Amino acid sequence: MGIACCFLPLRFLLVLSGAGLIAIYAGISLAVVVGRHKGSSAHACYRMPLNPLAPLTTFVALGYVIWTSWEDVAEGRPGLIVTAGQILLSALYYGLVLRRRGTWLPHIPEAAPVP
Repeated sequence: MGIACCFLPLRFLLVLSGAGLIAIYAGISLAVVVGRHKGSSAHACYRMPLNPLAPLTTFVALGYVIWTSWEDVAEGRPGLIVTAGQILLSALYYGLVLRRRGTWLPHIPEAAPVP
């Protein structure tokens, strides 16, 4: 995949990485809202002051970025479409392959003794 990206125009790659950031920031904001609503972040070390303000502001800003990118037919719109395709393929891969493997447990190696 990395070699194939070498043949794409640099401007398109920059727009594509920017559209990927839209998905990342939307995911983080959604996680904040859902975590607070379900109570899974109740015992966290840090509690965001003015809680719904930051995620809602992020959603509004991302909506504006998506709208302006969609209006740019030459570069913005293809970047959004490709990013949506990446998200769809990732969700399919998770649903068809990774979820069947069961629960993922991280392996944390033992710390070496300090001499």
